[in-house]
Amino acid sequence: MTETITLKGLRTRRDRIVNKWLNDSPKAPSKGGYSQLTGGYSTSKRDLMRACTAELKNLNEVAKAYNFEQLWDFDEEDVTLPGKKA
Repeated sequence: MTETITLKGLRTRRDRIVNKWLNDSPKAPSKGGYSQLTGGYSTSKRDLMRACTAELKNLNEVAKAYNFEQLWDFDEEDVTLPGKKA
């Protein structure tokens, strides 16, 4: 089944992605690691943020391809930490 891509539909997907991240992030550990209890690796806050960012960037690319407005504004400025060389 083919779905027509609309700006409203992309915004709905964006909201779902952000809401999922907002719900999952507080429960996730700060550091990922192997759990002997589950026999697998836990998903860390960083992993969740990477997945969320990747999905939002993909949606931005689709919006750009359809000449829609940008769905999420990523601040691409390079930030230099104090005491670090640029």
